[in-house]
Amino acid sequence: MGPQSPPGCAGAGPKVTVKIEREYMLPKYTIEYTTQFKKHAQTNHYSTDDPVACEEFVEELLERGFRIQAIKHEGLDLPKHDFDKMIKTAAGMLASKRICAALGIKPDEEHYRFGFAT
Repeated sequence: MGPQSPPGCAGAGPKVTVKIEREYMLPKYTIEYTTQFKKHAQTNHYSTDDPVACEEFVEELLERGFRIQAIKHEGLDLPKHDFDKMIKTAAGMLASKRICAALGIKPDEEHYRFGFAT
């Protein structure tokens, strides 16, 4: 018989084997975009389950001029109509921010005058 561990120490008592199962779920939204360097392009991916975070990220990509290759919902490319709608929403958010900054006005006034902010 081998050495015994004192009570309360690791290894005391019966040996328990635990099987860990992991479920992998596709993110709700994945954006595939390209950053351009001098001699090559780098494709990147951004994933989120939050549609608002997705729109905000698309807005940032538009602002920085990165090429948007695809927007996927649960692993499938968004239909053209939904893709265009997300781009239009993000472009409106960007336009609103730029107008507010350029004119020194609040989003409420921008929305009243120009109709971009929501």
